[in-house]
Amino acid sequence: MGKIQILNYYSSGLPQLEYDLDKEYWNKGIMTQELQEYIETIKDYYKCLIAIVKENNSASIRVLEKIGFNDFPAFKKTGYKVQIKIL
Repeated sequence: MGKIQILNYYSSGLPQLEYDLDKEYWNKGIMTQELQEYIETIKDYYKCLIAIVKENNSASIRVLEKIGFNDFPAFKKTGYKVQIKIL
């Protein structure tokens, strides 16, 4: 169905949120709900999270915005949008 995990972003040392959902479950609000619950359970262990999304992945960008992520211009990656959430 999908996955959610935290990785260590190689160039910043910041925890990176990574997630994926099988296509048949897209546009149903599932990932938004799951990410909210996941972040609630880990918020005491991290000060912030970053997420890196392809610039043309508007659905994933919307999911991140719904759960409180904002643009993080301090880190740039060509073709990608980097977002951050302070916990």
